[in-house]
Amino acid sequence: MRARGSGPALLLIHGLGADHQDWLPVAARLESHFEVLLVDLPGQGASRGEPLPASIEALAGQLWDAIDRRGIESLAIAGHSLGGAVAQAMALARPERCQRLVICNSLTAFVPYTLRGFMELQVRRVLATLLGPVWTARLGARRMFPAPAQAEQRAMVIERGRRNTRRSYLHYLDVLTRWRGAPAELAMPVLWLASGADYFPNQRVRDEVAAIPDCELRFFDHAGHGLPMQHPDQVAAAIAAFLGGSSELTPENATAKAAADERR
Repeated sequence: MRARGSGPALLLIHGLGADHQDWLPVAARLESHFEVLLVDLPGQGASRGEPLPASIEALAGQLWDAIDRRGIESLAIAGHSLGGAVAQAMALARPERCQRLVICNSLTAFVPYTLRGFMELQVRRVLATLLGPVWTARLGARRMFPAPAQAEQRAMVIERGRRNTRRSYLHYLDVLTRWRGAPAELAMPVLWLASGADYFPNQRVRDEVAAIPDCELRFFDHAGHGLPMQHPDQVAAAIAAFLGGSSELTPENATAKAAADERR
């Protein structure tokens, strides 16, 4: 676990087949307001050699242990895709320590309820088995970032595939589809960021989020599954406003802040 910036603690958890770098564009825009904690989940990125967790709940426990070692009593937690499931599991395990929860491009359960969803899952499993993480990342990059202007984001997705393994990808796919959330038990305020062009049907997201007692749902109509990489300004501004970090972190100011950091 690595930290950037200072202020109230905010943990950012990445998605399947990825690592902490997916959140870097957002972290760069938030670190002047928060202590941003970034992690590579076991078996992925810089943690590639670590043992894989038996379940999403077990992984949530490992992350709480890491938070304990840093001496942090309470914090906000944000998760993207698989990271959204882990973030929910963390919040459910220790609700008194999770001040606020941000979920991005995720669900409250990854059970494929439709034929399309079932086929999506099987295609992912077959591709990862036959092609390995690099080619799976190449195909995923084209799907998430199809526009010519998104070459940088595609390159980032492909590079993260080089830092992962076939075994870890398939393992997380399996534990994710076995996980079941409990949206009605999420007692803290929740911000749910969704994309109009995500893999998940918009209506399913709305139906699942409706079960959360205190939840603000925000759709980015023209975004895909890689929302934190595709629109880091808007995502950072939405998170900052939700967490009360600063009313000054607008999308425009977030862009200027990130550019200034790159020049330093």
